[in-house]
Amino acid sequence: MKISDRIRAALHNKGITQAELSKLTGISKSVISEWLSDKYEPKQDKIYIMAEALDVSPSWLFGISDQMESVNDITSIYEQLEPERQKRVYRYAEHELDLQKGMEDDDILIAAHHDDDLTEEEMQEINDFIKKVKEER
Repeated sequence: MKISDRIRAALHNKGITQAELSKLTGISKSVISEWLSDKYEPKQDKIYIMAEALDVSPSWLFGISDQMESVNDITSIYEQLEPERQKRVYRYAEHELDLQKGMEDDDILIAAHHDDDLTEEEMQEINDFIKKVKEER
């Protein structure tokens, strides 16, 4: 997705116009229009300004991350939760991280226990199969 598409998506999600973004950021409407028409791309400092105004992650606007929400948004939501709900969110995040680490550990375990006569291609097929099975769970 191009940066212009990301800006458009963020404008839509926030429910504001280019003119409103201009007022929020101090960036001229014509410059924003040039970015949206792919004539130019915004410089890094402008991306940070827009990300803050649009309540999105700068790395998402840059195209580095697929996560639109900023960590500040996640933290803000977490802090609004009652203590018991915060504990549940934390335990869930820990569980997800453990699952992720488990996937990595399984790959290492298989690599350590396979016969040396397996080719790299065969090993890749085995790892692909394991990932597919885990995704279908």
